Amino acid sequence: MKKLYALKAVVLVLFVSLFASCSDDDSSSTDNNNNPTPIEQHFDYSYDGQVVPVTILQAVRVEDHFAVSATTADGLKNVEIEFNKHGNLVEALAINGFDWQAAYYYNKSNYFTFTLIEIDEENKTIEGTFSGKVFDDEYDITSDFNTVSGSFKVVYTEEQPQVAGLHFDAAINGTNWYGTGSNQSFDLAGKAELSNVSDDKYELTLVINTDEVATGTYVFNNDSAFNKVKVGIFNPAEGYALDTDINSGTLTITQITPGTLYTIIEGTFSVTATDPATGQAITVTNGSFKTAYDNN
Repeated sequence: MKKLYALKAVVLVLFVSLFASCSDDDSSSTDNNNNPTPIEQHFDYSYDGQVVPVTILQAVRVEDHFAVSATTADGLKNVEIEFNKHGNLVEALAINGFDWQAAYYYNKSNYFTFTLIEIDEENKTIEGTFSGKVFDDEYDITSDFNTVSGSFKVVYTEEQPQVAGLHFDAAINGTNWYGTGSNQSFDLAGKAELSNVSDDKYELTLVINTDEVATGTYVFNNDSAFNKVKVGIFNPAEGYALDTDINSGTLTITQITPGTLYTIIEGTFSVTATDPATGQAITVTNGSFKTAYDNN
C-alpha cells in the first residue's frame, strides 16, 4: 500500500484558520469593498436532494485560491467549497453536526463537478455551481457517501498567506496542470515524497532526501533514488495513483528555506514518462514548484 497522508502541506499553509478573521454574514447583501451599491448574494445548497437553509455566508481569497462556506443559522450544517482561479476543485466538505464528509481525494472531477462561473475582481464576488459525492473517508472510494449540490454568488475578502507563492504546476501533454492538494511521506533514511494532485487523474511527486537536499540541477531516470519527479496516474481499482515509467527528466532546485516547523523548497522540472498499463507517452513541461515539507 502506498504510504501517504503525513501532511497536506498546501492546505496547511494556505487555509489554516481561513475564516478566522471573517465576520458572519447573511444572504441578502454586504459591502466590505467600499462599494456604494450593495452586492446581492445567494447560496443554494441541497444535501441528498433536500434543501438546506443556509444563511451564514463566508468567502475568502488567498492569492489564487478561494474558499466559500455556507452554514445554517443554528451552526449545525455547513458546506465548504475550495478551488483555485482556474476552476480546479481543491476540496468540498459537508458537515452535519459532528459528521464530516469530503470529496474523493483523487481524480475529483470524476466524482464531483465544480464550475467556476465568474470572478469579479472589481466587486470582489465569486460565482459557481457544484454537485457530486462526499465520502465518509476521502481516501476510500468504497466508503459511505452522500450527494450535495448547489450554486452561489458571494462577496469575498482577501487574506495574506503565511507563505506567499506556494504552488506545484506544470503542463502535462500540453495542458496546463495546477496542483490543488499535497500529501507527504517519509522514511527513516530521510527519503521524502511530496505528492501533488489536481482534480484530474495525474499526480506529480517530488522525491528528495531531506538529509542531503541541496540546490542544483539533477538529471534523473526511473532508477534514480532521489532528486526526481515521478508521474502517477490514478487507478480506481487500487485507490491511489500508480507510478509511470520515467524515461528521462531534469530537476532544478533553486532555493531551500529551512524553518522551525517546515522547510520551503523551490525549483523547476520536466519529465518524459510512459504509462505501463497503456503505453501512452506522457510529457511534463514547464514544471515549477514552491512547496513545503514537514521537518520530522
